[in-house]
Amino acid sequence: MSLSANETERMHYLNRNQTEEILNDREVSLMFSDLLLSNNLSPAQMKKAAALSKKFSPTNKADLEKAYHLLFSLFCTNRIQETEICLDVLTKLKFNGNFNLWTFIEPSYCLKFFLTHDENVKQEITRMLREDVKSKWDDEEEHQEWIQKILDGESVKNAQEELDRYIDDGIEKEYFWRVNLLTEYLHVLALGATGALNPSVVNDAINQNLARLREKGNKYGIIGSISRHVLPIQNPTPKRLPESFR
Repeated sequence: MSLSANETERMHYLNRNQTEEILNDREVSLMFSDLLLSNNLSPAQMKKAAALSKKFSPTNKADLEKAYHLLFSLFCTNRIQETEICLDVLTKLKFNGNFNLWTFIEPSYCLKFFLTHDENVKQEITRMLREDVKSKWDDEEEHQEWIQKILDGESVKNAQEELDRYIDDGIEKEYFWRVNLLTEYLHVLALGATGALNPSVVNDAINQNLARLREKGNKYGIIGSISRHVLPIQNPTPKRLPESFR
């Protein structure tokens, strides 16, 4: 059966869009290949960078999680140039309504806020996090309440409790949960730190946790080797789905 002219045009359009999506994924993967030019990566970091340079899809949770772990591994070992390469990739990704994916993307925007000196970039990140990242299940009042809870330290408190629970279970678990705490403080900062946690308190906490991470990670050589299969990441946005979907 032959296709009509309209059907043929539609199929060409769909195939073209699918190809463009694949090419875009490949282009993103190639951006990670810039990391392979560095002679400053640990073997574990190089392994992750090589894997991401071969395959990375912004809609694949495992790929995003791997990129997230690599990003903070690089940051916590003070590999700033390599950190910026990862940030350049991850902050090209926009919120699409899927919090299961966004949980691995959002920390990159928060880290970029912390590192940049460009006030225009900071303002745009804050605007995006406050206005664009919202659940379709929440009305505006519920959304603002959610933002305020973060600003007042609810997520930080939960992350601190998790760290306290696992801190005596070995250096790897302390590292993982401290990174989680660090990202929660970064999130508060990127949202503007206009609640109970002011910028001075938040910045001090970020620097203290970062110093601890660098001290322990470098001493025991664990940075970059954390596996998601050993330590599954905590979802910082558990309330975003309605009860029937939990």
